[in-house]
Amino acid sequence: MGHPLTHPLRRWALLGMVLLGAYFSGSPRWTMFERAKRRAGLDQPSQKMQLAADGSVRYLHDDFRAEPERQAVVDGFEQPGAWWANGQQGCLRRSADGWAEGGAGEVWLPARGNLLVLQRRLQPLNLRRWQATGYATLWLRCEAPEAIASVQLCLGGGGCWRLYEPLANPASGVTNTIADEPRLPDLALRVRDRGRGRWVDFGLARGWNLLLWRLDRYQEVGLPDLAEIGQIALRLTLRPRVGASLVALDELRFQDGLQRHDNPLASRWTPPYGRPQFGVYERLSNGLRLRNVRVDQYPSNGDHARLVTQAPLPRDFALRLEFTLTNLDPERRRNGWLRVTYDFEPERDAGHQWFGAFLSLEYERLGLSAVWPAGVKGQVREEPERGCRLASKRFRARAGQRYRLDLLAVGQAAIVRIYTVDGQRVRPRATVGYVFRRPRGDQRYPLALEATGNVRVVLHEVEIIAPASRAFRAAAG
Repeated sequence: MGHPLTHPLRRWALLGMVLLGAYFSGSPRWTMFERAKRRAGLDQPSQKMQLAADGSVRYLHDDFRAEPERQAVVDGFEQPGAWWANGQQGCLRRSADGWAEGGAGEVWLPARGNLLVLQRRLQPLNLRRWQATGYATLWLRCEAPEAIASVQLCLGGGGCWRLYEPLANPASGVTNTIADEPRLPDLALRVRDRGRGRWVDFGLARGWNLLLWRLDRYQEVGLPDLAEIGQIALRLTLRPRVGASLVALDELRFQDGLQRHDNPLASRWTPPYGRPQFGVYERLSNGLRLRNVRVDQYPSNGDHARLVTQAPLPRDFALRLEFTLTNLDPERRRNGWLRVTYDFEPERDAGHQWFGAFLSLEYERLGLSAVWPAGVKGQVREEPERGCRLASKRFRARAGQRYRLDLLAVGQAAIVRIYTVDGQRVRPRATVGYVFRRPRGDQRYPLALEATGNVRVVLHEVEIIAPASRAFRAAAG
């Protein structure tokens, strides 16, 4: 077999790492990204995003803790005792298996009857920002989704009520698949984005589901003042069923929107296709939770959640991303991936064409990879080939630890390094470099941040620099 460094791929990988290492030679107190920024002579711009003359990103910085006013948590179900179920208090109990980190509220669907009304009183809440626009969202876990015919959100104040259009759940007997099923209803979204203005085959599945009510579709009993909301109610219309079953509820949020131009990060980021079933963004006090609609509820998504830049990236750039993984028990690690992908094709077949870095929680690997369509819809080819560890290194992430991932792309070469962040101390933990054989092409595409499977990730901060290609390459050389 010969010496491992005589293998042509290994020689290219070594050459790329040497070239990139030369670019980053300097004081050890600087991280890889900060060295790149310093060598490129970039100062901190005042804007969050600057575009080059060709429309590509020259600079982008997002502290995901900012702009909280575009989204608000109305109830996190952390006090389930405050809720009444069909007029009885104490029926909701706390469940540790929440879709968010703080747990959830859990209640039994009654064995008989066709209605479950959950209701609670609030300190007067001002929701006037969403008087006639935006969305309300709720995460709902079902054991027997076929038992629920519809779910309606209601807001009350001063004896008056606003009743939002119920979300219908189709009867069982029709399997929800990737194909458009005519017997399953579509959910019309508020904005028709490039001809895609619907959630195809909307319904509930076993497990966690995203419910989303359009706030411009409602009826009123009296004239409620949304600046003085004092009650919330959830009306679950039930079908005939055998026995009782559990449902859990988590994080009722109001927000400006969920699509390309009205999501909480709309000036810089969007979900693929501009639709929420491909990525839900939830503001927290310490960052942003990137949340995926489960594949059981929307089979076409494949358990991915993505943040995609609104503008494309140039060929050469450097990036830093700070994040925390909040729950890494064995079940959460299964099919758990965090990816930072560039040259990401977002419209034709999102997720099946990109270069980038990955952190696999299941296989405990940090690495670099490229993916492109194999010619058969839904199938892809990869470089390095699946199972090859040429461009990856073992790395086991820990829950609750803050990490920093630096990524540099210069032409066909890329290098990724992950650090632990403890206060002001930033320590490198693993580094991978690789020179891709697959040509990147001339067309510029955006960058995507992705969480997959059961992984729970909080994004704290991202920064991208992309100086003029000639200057960047000169520094790298």
